[in-house]
Amino acid sequence: MLVPILALVACEVDLTLTAGAIGIGMRRSSLAATVAATGLISSVFAAAIFLVWILWFVAPACVAGGTCPGQSELSRPYVYLAAGAVAQWGWMLAVALATRRQTRERRRMRVSTEV
Repeated sequence: MLVPILALVACEVDLTLTAGAIGIGMRRSSLAATVAATGLISSVFAAAIFLVWILWFVAPACVAGGTCPGQSELSRPYVYLAAGAVAQWGWMLAVALATRRQTRERRRMRVSTEV
């Protein structure tokens, strides 16, 4: 039970650090570029999680026990995949925009104190 919780925390930390890096790296670019970058990263991350789910949970059940889930059972996770990707994108976008704002404000403060 502890391993899935640690894996979830590690994924969230990874997403947060990536969003912070996007916010710092794209602070001078347009807002649309930040939105696109966070959307791309979150969709790729959601696809990777889905692939891990297929390889670690669905495939071993098919090979070992011969009890493969039917098509109706496999279509259910797509709803969770879409909802998870949207939630991840929202979180990454919030962190990236907050990082952009903080770096711009810090830059303004440094410029105003140098004068």
